[in-house]
Amino acid sequence: MIAEALLQGTGWTGSIGIYIMILCAISATGVLLAGETRGRPLGVSHGATDVAARH
Repeated sequence: MIAEALLQGTGWTGSIGIYIMILCAISATGVLLAGETRGRPLGVSHGATDVAARH
């Protein structure tokens, strides 16, 4: 739907490619900013368990 709207609005297929490149840049930024989880416990921390138990 977005690609169709871009094509109809601009009349140029390159606008779809630019849109996809922007989405890739946003995704890559998210991946690069996410911390490495190797060696870290991925379970619920004890502090979070205590808060949940109080409610």
